[in-house]
Amino acid sequence: MPELISTGMALAFVWLFGSAAWHKFSALDWYAGLLQSWGVERIPMRPAIRAVAAVELMVALGLLLPQLRNVALLLAALLLLAYAVMMALQLARGKASLRCGCAGPASAVSISPSLVMRNLLCAGVAILASIPGAAMAWSPGSASASLLLGVFLVIVYAATERMIGNAQHFTE
Repeated sequence: MPELISTGMALAFVWLFGSAAWHKFSALDWYAGLLQSWGVERIPMRPAIRAVAAVELMVALGLLLPQLRNVALLLAALLLLAYAVMMALQLARGKASLRCGCAGPASAVSISPSLVMRNLLCAGVAILASIPGAAMAWSPGSASASLLLGVFLVIVYAATERMIGNAQHFTE
């Protein structure tokens, strides 16, 4: 994987995991209620949500450091896979009306096969981005290209989230 592309992918994941951590830290009670609606009741909710948010924040920060990037990308893939499995289990139980929580309390998106597939795809992208590539000499142009790729991927992610939400709204 060329380093310029890998860096752009990592920057998109910085946004994804940074915003996920922010949502959880700023709405602990909402996420506690969400987990209860998912049937998670045997753990102390607020500490568990803080722990998940802290891991997401560590992933986001680790992605910014070249020496930690590959580990952070693999951890990002594991988190995305875990979230996909959790959603798939709820769907298998027939609970498709549960809210996702992916974009925080303001989002009304419910879990769906589309969200499971999106998370699996994002996990694959994280794994792909972790494959070492040839080092390159950084310049303002290559740094700008990586940043633009990261912004583009964030826009694609946000647009996908919106399309899934719209499709759910129109099929109600």
